[in-house]
Amino acid sequence: MAEIRRVIANAPVESPYVLVGFSVGALWERLYAAHHPEGIAGMVIVDHAFLPDDKAAGEHQATVPTSRRSVNGPVLVTQAPLVFGFEDDVNFGRLPQRAQQLHKWALAQHPVRPDEAMVADCFTQLDRAVGNRPYPLGEIPLTVIRTENETPGYAEMQAKLLGLSHRSRQVVAWNSSHMVPIDEPEMIVSAIQTIVETARGH
Repeated sequence: MAEIRRVIANAPVESPYVLVGFSVGALWERLYAAHHPEGIAGMVIVDHAFLPDDKAAGEHQATVPTSRRSVNGPVLVTQAPLVFGFEDDVNFGRLPQRAQQLHKWALAQHPVRPDEAMVADCFTQLDRAVGNRPYPLGEIPLTVIRTENETPGYAEMQAKLLGLSHRSRQVVAWNSSHMVPIDEPEMIVSAIQTIVETARGH
C-alpha cells in the first residue's frame, strides 16, 4: 500500500483518481481506499480474488477466480505462488507484440507472485481497517466486474462487494476467463469512462 501511495504522489497527474484493481490487486485497491479515500473519483474491481468459505475438505486455498470458459480450468492460489498468468491466456497472443514483450520482460525480473498467505494477509488488514462497517466506501462510485465463475463462494463474494458503496453496480464479463484485462478489456475501459464522465458531471 505504501508503494501505491508513493506512485500516486509522484505521478504527474492530479487528483481525483479512478482506482482499478484486478484479482489480488483489488484487495490492495480496497486497502488503499480504506486508508486514503481522499481524491478518489471512483473504483473498478475486476474479478476480485477470494478465500472460499467452505474449508470442510481441509484444503485451505485462496481462489483466483476463472470462469468455465478458461481452457486451463480453475486457478487456485495455494501455498505455492500462482504460476498461471496472462501469458497462459488463450488471447495473450492477440496483444500487440510490444505489450507481449514488456510482459515477458517484467516476468524476467522475478516479481513476487500472489499466494494464499498474501491474500489472507490482505483480508486481515481489510478487517482491521473497516471491520463490519456497512458501505465503507461511502458515496464513491464503484463498478464490480465479475465472470461466470461457478466456484463455491464466488457469487456470494461478488454480492458482498456491491455493499462496499452506496453507488455500486455490477457487470458480467460473459466471454472472459479470469483474465478479463486480455479477454474483454473494453469492459474495463467502459467502466472507467463511465466513472470519469460521472465525476466530470459533478
